[in-house]
Amino acid sequence: MTVSVTANIVLFCKVVKAKSNLVNRSKVSYKAELSITITTLSIIASYFINGIFLAFYISFAGTNQFVAYSEVVRPFGNDLQTCVTTWIFYLTHPVFKKTSSEVEVIVSTSSQRRSSRRATN
Repeated sequence: MTVSVTANIVLFCKVVKAKSNLVNRSKVSYKAELSITITTLSIIASYFINGIFLAFYISFAGTNQFVAYSEVVRPFGNDLQTCVTTWIFYLTHPVFKKTSSEVEVIVSTSSQRRSSRRATN
């Protein structure tokens, strides 16, 4: 876990440094940098929350009911970490946004044609 936190902190520092080195900052570039920053911060926050759960469990295992009940929730938090980080990246990165100039066209065709025959008496 320490290696993951360290790698994400290094990534965050590199993004901040790259942000300051850019001369031409377009709107798309700014949004991409912001997206990566927010995603990195959410990963770091989830590691710290997981670490806090682990520290409480090691410190108070068997002595506190709250710690025992919170350990039941921990696997769901780990699953939520995976989903939330992915969704934050998907919802904030400009690559996944539709531009307003795109027009969605829906075409429906029928492969069967009915031939209607009227019976005349």
